[in-house]
Amino acid sequence: MKKNQKEKLFKCYHIPKQLKDLITILVAITGIISNIHSMFK
Repeated sequence: MKKNQKEKLFKCYHIPKQLKDLITILVAITGIISNIHSMFK
């Protein structure tokens, strides 16, 4: 149910799938970098 709402939201904003994938990758990279930083603290 939540997934359908998200897809509708993305369709409303007309976000291309490639851009959505790019954002997902950027979020993943940011998460990995913050994990590495917390390891070195």
